[in-house]
Order: sequence, then C-alpha cells, then structure tokens
Amino acid sequence: MSNLDSMTPRVFLARHGTGKLIDPTRIARIWVSPRKRAQQTFRLLFDVDGRDDYGNLVEVSEDIAEWDYGDYEGLRVGEVRSSRKERGLDRDQDWNIWRHGYEGGESAQQVTERLDRLISKIRDLQRPFMDGSEPADVVLAHSRCSRFSQPKL
Repeated sequence: MSNLDSMTPRVFLARHGTGKLIDPTRIARIWVSPRKRAQQTFRLLFDVDGRDDYGNLVEVSEDIAEWDYGDYEGLRVGEVRSSRKERGLDRDQDWNIWRHGYEGGESAQQVTERLDRLISKIRDLQRPFMDGSEPADVVLAHSRCSRFSQPKL
C-alpha cells in the first residue's frame, strides 16, 4: 500500500496460501514468476485459466523466480550441510544460504540484483501515481524472494 510520507510504491506481495481478494480493476501490471506454483497461484487468485485472460497486464519474469538452488535442488538443509562437510567445505562455520548461496545455482547477490531490476520497474511505473489514485501492481513470487524485496518496498 502506498505511503506518501516514505514515497513507496503500492505493491501487493501475494504467495500461495490464504489471502484477501484483489480488485482486478485496480491493477496496472501483474508480474508472475515462471515457476509452476506461482502460475497456479496466479490462476487461483484471479480465477482465470491462463495469463491470456489479463492480456498485456501480465508479465512472466525470471526476475521474480524462486532462488536457483543449483546442485542443491530437492535437498534439505541438513543434507546440504552434510554434503559440504564431507567435501571439506565449511570447516569454520555451517553453510548458510545467505552467505554461501547455492553451488551451481545463484548467490544472494545475484538474487538481489534481479529483484532490484523488478523493483526499479515497479517504481518507474508507479512514480506518477504515488498518491494511490491509480491502479496498483501485483507481484506473484516465492517466499525467499519476498525476504529480499520487503525492506526495499
């Protein structure tokens, strides 16, 4: 929601699970992750069969996709830590996604850079409408991506 004092854009972060309905007439743009769960959430949230129902308002963007887990895809944190220790990594401290990222995947810096690109697009689109008089944006993302973007919105 817009905040005139802090000059922040009006943005809804939606994720799978329970939530409030969004008024489709107040939407300027919808950014959706290309990942299956975000696509399913979009269809459920907007009661549509596909993004074509919203035409030019919908942009599927890798910038909002879930973190690329690389070699760790499908592994639990304990499994990743065990594997890294067996290979002689992390002798001084346990593996941490925020510090070490994912082998064969993305670092926290890479995720930050692509989310910053999307946040910049949202700010540019919303700048003329910071008073809340025009439609808002909708971003369908993943939980870890939301953690990166919350302080910046």
